Amino acid sequence: MHRMKQADNRQVNLTQGRVTWGLVRFSIPVIVGGLLQALYGIVDMSVAGQYIGDNALSGITNGGMIMTLLTFLAMGLSFGSNTLIAQYYGAGCTEERVRASETTVILNLAVGLLLSLVLAVLANPIMLLLRPPAFAEAVTYFRICALGLVFIFGYNGLTSIIKALGNSRVPLLFILMAAITNVLLDLLLVVVFRMGVEGVAIATVCAQAASCLGALAYILANHDLYGVKMHTMKFSAEDGRAMVKIGVPSALQFVLNGLSFLVLNKLMNQYAAVEISAAYGVSTKLRDLGVLFLSSTQGTCSAMVAQCLGSGLVERAKKVVYSTVAFDLAITALVLLLFETQAPLFCSLFSGEPQTIQLAAVMIRIELLGMWGYCFFTPIHGLATGSGHAGFVLLNGFLFICLVQIVSGFLLNHFVGYQGVNISFIIGHVAPIPHCVYFLYSKKWAKTRLAAPTQLSESS
Repeated sequence: MHRMKQADNRQVNLTQGRVTWGLVRFSIPVIVGGLLQALYGIVDMSVAGQYIGDNALSGITNGGMIMTLLTFLAMGLSFGSNTLIAQYYGAGCTEERVRASETTVILNLAVGLLLSLVLAVLANPIMLLLRPPAFAEAVTYFRICALGLVFIFGYNGLTSIIKALGNSRVPLLFILMAAITNVLLDLLLVVVFRMGVEGVAIATVCAQAASCLGALAYILANHDLYGVKMHTMKFSAEDGRAMVKIGVPSALQFVLNGLSFLVLNKLMNQYAAVEISAAYGVSTKLRDLGVLFLSSTQGTCSAMVAQCLGSGLVERAKKVVYSTVAFDLAITALVLLLFETQAPLFCSLFSGEPQTIQLAAVMIRIELLGMWGYCFFTPIHGLATGSGHAGFVLLNGFLFICLVQIVSGFLLNHFVGYQGVNISFIIGHVAPIPHCVYFLYSKKWAKTRLAAPTQLSESS
């Protein structure tokens, strides 16, 4: 079994150096990349609101909710490959790492292609479940965007390979490509050619294709490091099971979280005024933008923990969690200051309707208070995923983030009105903290559940 070659600038060993500096250095490109990804969602909403109208804004909100849920599924699946590859990398198992990388490419592209075809066909009945006010626009947007799922799954799988080796800078370039593509095509197809919701959706799919194909080209061009070649790729059932074992619980947790938002969105759709649905769509985009910072550091924490535990550095892994919590608290303070003082300005980027802007500003000020909860549970979710305890993430997500949020949403909607739905976001993201603290201090995570422990122990 071959040991890793001396590191070059395409890979970073996260088991060495100061923990805080390593966390910040890895996180910043991920955060910037997340902001750029959010950019083309924001551009879609802004162009739709300014140039098409509130019906388009509502349709994109509802179609986008399901696309966000499916993107969560892709992200969760990529956590499985990232954890496995990072632990192989930390242990110096080069042959196993290459094998796992090949399996990642095949698995993600196959799952993405299957979902693209199935969901494009089922777009109409899926939207019937949500009953959005702007039904036709929602179906159109979702059907076209569903065809891009192969690129979403492909991109997440490919960049999980790159990030597992400690490189978060290169994926940023692919997201930049996607953001530029999306903005230009939105302006061309919607503003110039007046293609409406179809133009917004086509621009999004083209942007996703650009990032996926860019990542694939990079990995193939650097086959000396990643070992992936198109004509020699093979699927490993053992590694596939390992990725599913870690990735599926993570994916289900993301999906359950997304489903809870869909349920809450349906509560908003029950109000006859379309501006309430449109305002909730605006606040959701801004909320996701704020939460994006903390979701990005969760991925960083997971990658660092996986490398540390692969190298047997248990105390360093724990230090990674503490540093992530501190970093998240600092980010949250800055984000809340910005959004609480400038909420109407941000909301006006999405809609020109004064009532929609006013409603959205109130909603986003309420919901972003839930970020304080994110600061504590997302780093521990990163610890659980990086150590292979994805079942904990699923249980925590279902019991608290999903179940508590839905129940409180229904109750508060009944007694308080639509703003009760916004308050339920805070409750759902503070509730999991005690369970997370218990998991951290129980040290169950220190018993690494790598899917291939035999190879790991042999190479140590």
